[in-house]
Amino acid sequence: MVKKSDLKKLNSIMQEGNEFKNLRKYNKAVEKYFEALRFVEEKAKEPEEREDETANIKSQIDQIYSVEIIDIIETGNNFINNNDFDNAYKTFDEAGRIADKIVDKGLRDYEVNEINYIINKTKIEESLFQAEAVKKKEQYDRAISMLRDTLNAAKEFYMEDLESELIKKIENSINETYSIKVNLLVEKANQLKVSGNL
Repeated sequence: MVKKSDLKKLNSIMQEGNEFKNLRKYNKAVEKYFEALRFVEEKAKEPEEREDETANIKSQIDQIYSVEIIDIIETGNNFINNNDFDNAYKTFDEAGRIADKIVDKGLRDYEVNEINYIINKTKIEESLFQAEAVKKKEQYDRAISMLRDTLNAAKEFYMEDLESELIKKIENSINETYSIKVNLLVEKANQLKVSGNL
């Protein structure tokens, strides 16, 4: 790629890709980087020069995918905050499909592991949400059972990190539910005592 005009053209294509990336138009940015790859394949005469340039461009494409995954996960977390777990899972699946496109094995494995971690954590959060909904319907025994299952899943998931905030939240919910149940039984006993049926 000795020609100055070729370098100028390549830099122009790459700059357009960067601009799309900054605007979060990731597909357009990737298209530009692929255009740059084709340009290098066509214009670079020296194999070593071609390999270096293509490796650099592929690395930049991987970085775009990585940034896009961060944005997608943020969207998924917003769904979780609104208790919209179905859309959160769909969003995380989309992040997984993007991660599969990453060429660098180390980066791809890292992204896939992070996404899987988030999906598993979301499953625990969803289970907690569902148990809380059952508790609000005053189905305390069922809620306690669901909360115990959720707690076991959380402990298995976090393994060493048993001080996790989510685990504490689940334990507190179990204790709260037992407390409500005990208070109801005490209230019922007092009513029976007052009515003389005890």
